[in-house]
Amino acid sequence: MKTIKRHLIKKIQTTTLERKISGTKILILGPLHIDEQVLLETIKKIKPHFLFLIDGATTHLSKLKNWSKGIVLTVGDGDSSAHKYQMDFLLPTNKNCSDLSFLIDSLISSKITIERLSLLGFSQTKKAEERVDHLLFTLAIIEKISKRLALIIDMDNQYLFLPPGNHVFKYFGTFSLFSFKTTQLSITGEVDYPLIKPKKLQALSSLGLSNKASGVLKIASTQALIVYLAGSK
Repeated sequence: MKTIKRHLIKKIQTTTLERKISGTKILILGPLHIDEQVLLETIKKIKPHFLFLIDGATTHLSKLKNWSKGIVLTVGDGDSSAHKYQMDFLLPTNKNCSDLSFLIDSLISSKITIERLSLLGFSQTKKAEERVDHLLFTLAIIEKISKRLALIIDMDNQYLFLPPGNHVFKYFGTFSLFSFKTTQLSITGEVDYPLIKPKKLQALSSLGLSNKASGVLKIASTQALIVYLAGSK
């Protein structure tokens, strides 16, 4: 594992230097269903320098046949992939971390400057509901890198990971938010249930459950937050 990680870090660092990338944009694909149109629109919007496919995400390779502007790398142990031979970085099946966690730790260790990080294919099918444990650990993994790199990260157009600080963005619809640690939270803007004065939000408290925004949303927190965007339901 250490040798594989070393090779992956070197590949990331070497590519970044060779292409003179100052702010790296990364898209990570998971094994769950991704609508082809959504994938292509996301790639067009982000213009990623790296596109990582985690294990079973190799099923999405056919959707990328007309894309050649960035580096595509496959990472995983092959346990959910029918294309084990395609893994650029083949991990052992018996290990003490998930394939995604391995990649995230490698990105952190590479010390490259990450400007944008997005994920698709990690939460949006019935299959995800059958393995909710995978989703829960994925949320924890992405929250970790969001906080570590002070980076806003989006996943499946459904989850937004916010590092500690002040955040302003537009959103229309229902949302919930929570933190893994007790935080001081304020919510203002065009929102049904504002918190004008900072209020203590306990870890995984239901205080952040089911709010609604209709425009500019302002969120301030002393700890990292995960926002679930439920849309106009």
